[in-house]
Amino acid sequence: MEEMFDRFGHLDYMTKEKWGACQELPQSQKIEDRPMNDFEASGVESREDIRDQFVPNFYYGAEADDKMTALAFDEKINHFGVNLKAVFSSDIGHWDVPDMSGVLQEAWEMVEKGTINEDNFKDFVFTNTAEMHAQMDPDFYKGTVVEDAVAKVMATHQRPAASAAE
Repeated sequence: MEEMFDRFGHLDYMTKEKWGACQELPQSQKIEDRPMNDFEASGVESREDIRDQFVPNFYYGAEADDKMTALAFDEKINHFGVNLKAVFSSDIGHWDVPDMSGVLQEAWEMVEKGTINEDNFKDFVFTNTAEMHAQMDPDFYKGTVVEDAVAKVMATHQRPAASAAE
């Protein structure tokens, strides 16, 4: 751990004894006469940069009955009018799900209540998950009953390949 702090940290390795003598939290201490910037290495310089890095690259698992899932698809609330990539994680293995056959119906209740639309629901339970796995491993769905459906998704949702400079 000390080696990691020495190599990557901005402060000397802080033992419990050193921490007790410290009057400021590490986040408030200045490094080389400048405030510490945790995002400096990310290349983020604007709000748009945050959007461009997080929206296409991050997927958020959500339970079927989690009402907060609808926020991922609320373009009025989300900055830049984006949809976040919520994925149906279900809660089938949880103690409070005595009958797994009702879990998907619980997710559909968001459509029935009007908090998401049918396209959002499809993205939630299929498209976002298909895209996430197929981008990491193009053969992930090979030989499955959804292989053709995923291929169609990928044909329309394909992101440009990263350049060699990235």
